[in-house]
This record gives sequence, structure tokens and C-alpha cells, in this order.
Amino acid sequence: MRKRMIFFVLVFAVLLVALPMTVSAQSGVFEDVSGSDYFATAVQWAVSWGVTNGTSETTFSPELTCTRGQVVTFLWRAHGEPEPMTADNPFADVPKGSYYDRATLWAVEQGITTGTSENPKLFSPEQPCTKAEILTFIWRAKGSQAPAFPSLLTSQWPDDLYYKDAVTWADNNAMLEDEGEVFDPVRLCTRGHAVAWLWREAQVYASDAGSLIKAIGPGHEIHLAPGVYNLTEWVKEAGAAGEFGKVESDLELAAILGKGVDLSPYVKLVRVNDGYEILIHDVRNLSICAGASFTPGTVEIVVEPRYANVLTFENCDRIFLSDMIVGHTPEQGYCTGGVLCFRDCGRIALSGMDLYGCGTYGIVAERVNSIQTVDSEIRDCSYGILELRQVQDAGFGDVSFHDCTGFDMLNLRESSASFQSCEFKNNTWDQGWCHFLAMDSYSSVTFRSCTFDRASHFDLTDERLAESNILIESPTVVDLGSVMDII
Repeated sequence: MRKRMIFFVLVFAVLLVALPMTVSAQSGVFEDVSGSDYFATAVQWAVSWGVTNGTSETTFSPELTCTRGQVVTFLWRAHGEPEPMTADNPFADVPKGSYYDRATLWAVEQGITTGTSENPKLFSPEQPCTKAEILTFIWRAKGSQAPAFPSLLTSQWPDDLYYKDAVTWADNNAMLEDEGEVFDPVRLCTRGHAVAWLWREAQVYASDAGSLIKAIGPGHEIHLAPGVYNLTEWVKEAGAAGEFGKVESDLELAAILGKGVDLSPYVKLVRVNDGYEILIHDVRNLSICAGASFTPGTVEIVVEPRYANVLTFENCDRIFLSDMIVGHTPEQGYCTGGVLCFRDCGRIALSGMDLYGCGTYGIVAERVNSIQTVDSEIRDCSYGILELRQVQDAGFGDVSFHDCTGFDMLNLRESSASFQSCEFKNNTWDQGWCHFLAMDSYSSVTFRSCTFDRASHFDLTDERLAESNILIESPTVVDLGSVMDII
């Protein structure tokens, strides 16, 4: 798994560097972090997700001791920086506006900490954090789950230690695999320990549609076991099992779902014309990818409604999807229902994806600040390839767009997009009034070292577009169709 995750974080770090946001050069390789270190992958993850930067442009300082203020801030950032419900911090030693102010507010609200004293009420943010304290913070943030099994590390400890269950739980979940046979709870927590344990806690594993839906949340890296995740079938089975309330018929289920159902704080089931759509909302720092045993084509997410997006993301930030097939069942739909839809989102990264249609477009994005797609394909869509509206910095590298049909293939409105080493072939559109590329005067497109079939290249270089904001560099045109076919 570690090699797989190293690939994941490096790809995401590279993609983030291309995004128009504040990303430190520290997301590269640090001089004091070796690839063999137990915290190496976690460091890359922490920097990529914005959990922490390095201590300089070239150092991470993994052996530097963490304070309680730093640790609770790392934890808060890893959970997507949720906004606290109040601005009144109960701790006398937490200055308003300090970097850990909102983090401690959130931690108190979530029952993660009660501070170090009651009169006066103190948090002791500058006090060095022990290994027992950080594991207790992480455990409480996870819901203070009861340990499933005893641990040899804690079996001789008194039961009244506040951190015994937390350390036992951490050992149950393979978070302490580098601790050896002895765990010293009062030893000070280092930056290496902190990011390693936060990263390990973020790993979530799913093997069916239900566990996938339940795993979605801020700061999670969801690893999918091989198989087909049919979200439509899961909705039917969950409804029949009473998860949406007692229902006696499909009509009753439809009535309940028609109002929308909150499956979790971050996932909603929304009614569409011929079924239901999964809406993921208000999530930050989420990745969904094939598990460690990944081989191409072993993980597929599908829906049956023709008019549903397979996955819709709304008001989300830092979303990473990789190494999956995502699409509709074969019967074609029209007007609505794409593969991936992003609305009011930022910093989207897709890698190794196979998106197929029978809906509208492979990717629909509206009001998105940066979406980067690499080493993927979009195919067999029934309206077109992409629809981008008010999207800034849409980048595509080594992506194959093929066998899509319908209307405008690339539809841009108030958007900027770039294509590097991409392939466009066997796409067909209504040549009477549609085009390979349709864009308004507020949009711009760049193609570099891309391969086109004759039809797409002919349409792209038509005089109609000669004055538009289009740049084509080093194109390759292959003879996959006669120009006469499109006149």
C-alpha cells in the first residue's frame, strides 16, 4: 500500500503545483525526509492536503517536538478546517485570531479536548504534546470508538488511564506499527509522529456501495476494493431495508426520496427524472481511489438512471479521484445526467480515470477554480466530451477523448482550458449547427502536442474560429475520417 500511496501523494502534489493557489515549494522532497522513513508518505500527504508545511523551503524537521496548539491545528486541518459554531473561545490562554484559535474552538465542540485545567480554564497551547495526548485527540475526533481487541502495548496499564482506550484503538488500527514492543505514552510527540498518525487515521477502506457512501467525509482517503459499486442498487436495497424510514412500496420510497434524503452530513440523495442522484457536498480534503491491490479495470462506480450524474460534488475543495471506471448503464439519456459533475468547487484532481457516458458529458464543471485531469479517458458520451462554465484553469494531460457523439464536443463558457499531449478521435457531432469546439469570447483554449482526427482538426481550424482565443502548438493529425464527411 505504501508504494501506491507514495504515487498518489506525488501525483496530487504535482497537480496542486499547477493550481492557482498558495502552495509552498515545500510540497517537493525535503532534505531531511528519506523515502525509507516511516513518515515519508505522510509528510507528502500533509503538505499536499494543507495540514502543515515544512519548517523551511528544504526541511520538514520530523524530529522537532510538537506543541498542543500545533497538534490540534494539524487535526483540524486534516478534517477540512470545519467552521466552529461559536467565536467565543473558552480558554484564557488561546488568543483570539491565533493560528490555533478556530482549531481549539472546533476541538472543544467535538469533545476532542477539555483543556489542561478548569480554574482558570486553560488549553496550554505552547506546552509540548505527548504521544498519549495526540492519540487521544485523534481517537476522540474519530468518535471515541471502543477498541475491538486488547493490545499487548497497553495490557499492563491501569484501566483508569484516560488514554488507554485511545492507544489500544490506535494499535488495533495499525497506527503504531513503527513503535516496536513498547509504547511510551509520556514521550513527546514529534512532527514525524504527528503526520504519520494523522495520515494513517485518514485511511478508510470500502468494499461495497454502502460502505463507500458512509466513508465520505472531510480528510478521508477512501480505498476501494475491486468490484462494481452500483449506487442505484444500493439505494433500492437500503430503502427496502428501512434505512430511509418504513416504506411499503416503491411509490412510498419515491415520495420519501423525492424530498431529498441526507445519507450523512456530507452526502445527500436527490431525486432526478428517472431515479436518484448522489450529491457530495461541503467536503474538503477527500480522495477516492482504487485500493492497494489495484489493477486496471477492477473498480467501477455505476448508476442506472440516465438523467443522473454518477457523482456530483458541490461546494467542495481539494477532491482527488483516481484509478476508477465511472459511468452509466448502457441506455442513453439526454439533457441532463453526466458522469462527473462539479459545482462551486476548487482544486479538483483526476488521475487514471475512465469516464464513459450514456449521459451528457464526461465532465461537467460550473464555477470551479481549477480542475486537473491526467492519464485518463472520456469516452462514449451521448452529448459531448466536456462542458465548462465559469471554470478557471482546467488542465488535461495525456487524456484520450474518443467515441463521444451528440452536439458540441467541447463546450466552454467564461472558462480557460489547456490540453497537453491529448488525443481526440472518433468523436461525432451534429455538423449542421454544432462544432468540435464551442466557446464564447470570454473563454480561451490551448492545445499543445495533441493528436486530432481529421474531422476535429478541420473544425478546430475553420475560419469561424480564426479570431478566437485558441492556441494550437505542434498538432498531429491522423487520417481517421475524410474531411468531406464533415462538409
